[in-house]
Amino acid sequence: MSESQGKQHGFWGFMQSALGFFAKVLDTVKKDPRLAILWGFGVLLLVLLVATLFIARDIPPIGKVILAALIVVVLTFLFVYTLPRTETPKPSVSGEMDRIQAFTSDDIVFDFSHNQESWQPSPSLGAGFRRVKGIATGLGWNAVSMDKAGWLTSVPPRMGALVVVCPYHRELEKGEINSIIKYVSSNGKLLVLGYFCSLHHGTNLNDLMDGLGITFKYDLVLPLPPYQSEGNYWRPEVIDPKYIVRVSAQNTDMKSVSDTLLKNVNTIGLHSSCSLDVTKPQGESVVLHTGQQQLVWEPQGIIYSSDNRRFWERIGRYTPSREKRSPLVAVTTFDKGKIAVIGSWTVFHDETIAQTPDNSQLFENLLRWFKG
Repeated sequence: MSESQGKQHGFWGFMQSALGFFAKVLDTVKKDPRLAILWGFGVLLLVLLVATLFIARDIPPIGKVILAALIVVVLTFLFVYTLPRTETPKPSVSGEMDRIQAFTSDDIVFDFSHNQESWQPSPSLGAGFRRVKGIATGLGWNAVSMDKAGWLTSVPPRMGALVVVCPYHRELEKGEINSIIKYVSSNGKLLVLGYFCSLHHGTNLNDLMDGLGITFKYDLVLPLPPYQSEGNYWRPEVIDPKYIVRVSAQNTDMKSVSDTLLKNVNTIGLHSSCSLDVTKPQGESVVLHTGQQQLVWEPQGIIYSSDNRRFWERIGRYTPSREKRSPLVAVTTFDKGKIAVIGSWTVFHDETIAQTPDNSQLFENLLRWFKG
């Protein structure tokens, strides 16, 4: 790079930094009404001072110096007062850590730190998972949500249960995956609500599940015949009766567990769900299947949309499942802990439970199994 090119690069780099700084100041002023009023008066005063300095011709030199000094003082005051407010406040690390470490065996913690609120319909304990929060409270649990990024890197072993809702265009970090597995190994209880989630939904949830022995398949299970909407088979807003599937347990070696899970549960309503691969669990497992052979959608091809910079699947053909019954729910043990995995994050959503009450019973049964 020549000397002139270097100077030009440095100039444009400075301009870019300066513009970025002023954009941050402007954004801060927009968010703070009092600061906006202060800047309004400040800018008005600066306009008057600058206009006086350049328009008035009969001002003595000392007067011009005073006006220039006032301009500098006003600018300095505005920026000194504004700069601390442009910095993003850092969370109290010690406070967050104290809260995390204070979790007890009565706490069931829902992770919402991976953009899960962007799912539609949006899940949260205040809107979307209110019914399951009530169920947990009725069974003596304290339902808590955590949305602070990075908190999963230090999951405390004393915590009663952890619910991981499928992230939305966010990935679990390696430290978070290791922390979750360590938690489960030391008598932790884990419920994972997933989906076909690799490319289209931009997450790596199966990196966690690989280590636990149950993974999410990249498919979409549909009752037979499938729901049809505008020529495409997809998720209906209201659960069609064809989306209410009968479930049955696969493993009779854990009959007491399957009896617990299926108590008062005959059907499960689904907006959409992927099937599970339950071929490598560490311990014995109970799998809840659809009661009959289903149709399974598999993507015909992956396309990339430059408009929103995301991957999408071409609608493929629906074919009968290679398995006679599609696994939707699986529970197993992992070292000293317990794991429950479901191929749909909406299965316990308020909208789903309102239409198929057995879903709430399944959630209650899972919590009873965790406690047992």
